[in-house]
Amino acid sequence: MPKLTMNFIKTKIVPPTKGQVDFYRDDELTGFGLRVRESSMTYFVEKRVNGKNRRVTIGKHPLWTPDAARNEALVILGKMASGQDPVKEKSKKQVLSLTLRQAFEEFMESKEFRPLTRYNYPRPPAARSG
Repeated sequence: MPKLTMNFIKTKIVPPTKGQVDFYRDDELTGFGLRVRESSMTYFVEKRVNGKNRRVTIGKHPLWTPDAARNEALVILGKMASGQDPVKEKSKKQVLSLTLRQAFEEFMESKEFRPLTRYNYPRPPAARSG
């Protein structure tokens, strides 16, 4: 494959049939590529980290240009080369996020409510008194 450029993407890439996925890998930056489906194209980076193959999505084409995606791929590849696993980091962020229940409880504690409001808010709409 040659270098992924706008010209290459516009002239050489043909969307595959429904259900198929084609991968185009950049010759100049090892690990950088473009995943092509019937209706979308997505830039990605892949590398082996701590003994496991990892593929990380950068963003969709044309929202990301090939040059911007390549620059982001360099950053991600640098982190992966130092042993950082982006898949594990993403799962850590998801664990740290609030649940809906926790957000609701924080909301209820953050304001002063009238007694009827404090009583009705946690109840389902059908059970509320008017």
